[in-house]
Parts: sequence; C-alpha cells; structure tokens
Amino acid sequence: MTSDCPACYDWVQRQVRVVRQQLVTLNEIISYVITQPPQQINDTDYLDQLITVNDTVQQLWRDVAVHGNVYQSLFGLLLLTFNARLQ
Repeated sequence: MTSDCPACYDWVQRQVRVVRQQLVTLNEIISYVITQPPQQINDTDYLDQLITVNDTVQQLWRDVAVHGNVYQSLFGLLLLTFNARLQ
C-alpha cells in the first residue's frame, strides 16, 4: 500500500474499522461470559453465547483467509487477547 493509491488506502481503512468493531463485539461477549457467575448462566444462555463467539471467530477467520496479510496482525492480537482472558 502506498500513498499514491488513496482508493486502496481508504479500502484498507474501512476493512480495519470493520475488524476493530468485530474485536470490540467479541471482547464484549467474552467479558460478559467471564463476569457472569456460573449459577447465573443457564444452559441456553451459555449455548447462545458460545454460538455467538464461535460465529464471530469463524467470520474473522474467513476475513483473514480472504484478505491475507492485512488482518494477520489483528487476528494474532485477537488470539493473544482471547487466550489471556481465558487464563
């Protein structure tokens, strides 16, 4: 990407904003799941949250596959953040 290609730069910026919003959404879901005491989460809530997280991660994975190197560092950051929150 160079400064000689404003259209390319704008497209990348739009894609980065989309991924950032997806990361915010995923972070909110993870925070919700982590902060809920186990007795307050019934099987339906847990399954719904698990499906939502799985769908979000799969969409991010597809985005990485389609857009290649543009998202690799963002996806790596997501995985590190997710891993840290689980521990």
